[in-house]
Amino acid sequence: ITGKSTVNVKVSAKNATKATTKKTTASTAKTNATKTSISKAKTKALISTKVSISETLKKYLASSKNCQVKNKAIQDLAKTLTSKLKSDYEKGKKLFTWVRDNIQYKKYRNTRRGAVKTLQTKKGNCVDQSHLLIALSRASGIPARYVKGGNCKFSNGYVSGHIWTQMYINKKWVVADTTSHRNTLGNIRNWNTKNYKLYGQFSSIN
Repeated sequence: ITGKSTVNVKVSAKNATKATTKKTTASTAKTNATKTSISKAKTKALISTKVSISETLKKYLASSKNCQVKNKAIQDLAKTLTSKLKSDYEKGKKLFTWVRDNIQYKKYRNTRRGAVKTLQTKKGNCVDQSHLLIALSRASGIPARYVKGGNCKFSNGYVSGHIWTQMYINKKWVVADTTSHRNTLGNIRNWNTKNYKLYGQFSSIN
């Protein structure tokens, strides 16, 4: 009887160990599953954030009727100007300076040429110069948009509506107005930027 009792005790202890092991394993599996779930949730959240940001800027990289991003001449010039540059700031500055220094300002209302014809004729008003700079910027992978303002007072005393550009560089919008050699990327000096009426920023404009 004692021997049987001893065996029974040993078996019970063995079973208890197995039960504890199973319980620990189940607990560990549950913990790992929870961690995996949390990890997947975090990853999904990060991916969602990136997609959201990308979607927000996507329209500022698109081609349009007057901003012909996919045009070969636009693509070739953008590549020629920026291929050896690494940062978006360097690329943006190069594109801005080229349009400012190579496109002659011509005064007229609205748009007449669009990006491609402005490049061909090397002439354009504020709208057409913006078409060209934005097309080159987008062709280089830099989001860019139009800004429309009213009652802009220029240095010569002239007051009118005006269109200029903003380029998305280093996670912020940088002003770019190519209509005067006095202007640089990030700085406008040919009209009073402290006193005008802002109508809005746009991905495309007619």
